[in-house]
Amino acid sequence: MPESTQIRRRRSLDNSWRPGDYATADVSDGSTDATSDSDSLSDLLLDRRLPGELEREIFEISALSLPVSIPKLMLVARRVHDWVEPLLYRVIFIGGSPRMNIFPPFTMDILLRVVEKMPTGFLHNAVRYLFIGSPPTPTDQEWLENGKAILSACTGLKDLASLADLAPHEDILQNLRLEHFTLHLDALFPLEPANFAHPVFTHVTHLELLGQHGQMEEWAGIASMPHLTHLSFEALAQCGPLSKVLRTCERMECLLLLLGVYHLAHTAFAESTGITEDVRFVMMVPKTWHAYWQLGAAGDKTYWTLAEAFISAKRAGKISRLEYYISDNPHSLD
Repeated sequence: MPESTQIRRRRSLDNSWRPGDYATADVSDGSTDATSDSDSLSDLLLDRRLPGELEREIFEISALSLPVSIPKLMLVARRVHDWVEPLLYRVIFIGGSPRMNIFPPFTMDILLRVVEKMPTGFLHNAVRYLFIGSPPTPTDQEWLENGKAILSACTGLKDLASLADLAPHEDILQNLRLEHFTLHLDALFPLEPANFAHPVFTHVTHLELLGQHGQMEEWAGIASMPHLTHLSFEALAQCGPLSKVLRTCERMECLLLLLGVYHLAHTAFAESTGITEDVRFVMMVPKTWHAYWQLGAAGDKTYWTLAEAFISAKRAGKISRLEYYISDNPHSLD
């Protein structure tokens, strides 16, 4: 039995499959599997039943609906492998935060093997969502170097969420066309005030600022971001500066304050700044933000969609315009 067939059959029985195996086995050696019994049978059955375009669409829809199933879909036939393999890397989640089981597991080592083995431009075209968690230790130089290699390969990113230090990667970030960006400001600007005119923010529509960092005078620069429509933050103290941003930024559609816990003192402080009088302001105590990030990458509801529905209901008169606190129950506005 050919070695690639043995590998494939063994994996089909092994639930411990790891992404990147295909980058170091069947794909990287340039071999094709069309002569295997399983492929021949699958090809025969599929060819006789469905037009090629429809067949491809069905497999791609299946892959996107449950990304963790993609490795099994890749075993159906060689052409199916080629169709769905890029979708395997569409959402990459690495780091210490809990990963939902809808996505395949990735590690830095796996991704580095993919970067090394796959053709130039593969990850640029494939990866759209990237989550990089905190390094094992704050001074882990290897984590920073590996992160740089991965970011350098994933230049087609649309959504980046990072808990790691971003300052060493500034030269890469400024060439990305990010639309959604989640970060600690100190991770990108550790020694200087936050600069929202930085090229990395040029195309950002959804900005999520983590933590309690940043000086009050820095926040005014947010209004200079040319495409920003959605902003979330965790620092209650910034309600005052951001109320001014709302008044000067007509394109802003949603300003979302995410709190770890709810307390009456929080609402009292927010109301004292005047920010709660703006219909676009929403306060929420959500599930962990990285859980919502994964839901968004999977095409499900996020706190953005909940907040947008809440704001629309206020504008339509279904909810008092004075209301601003919302439950993160996805069915609360159905």
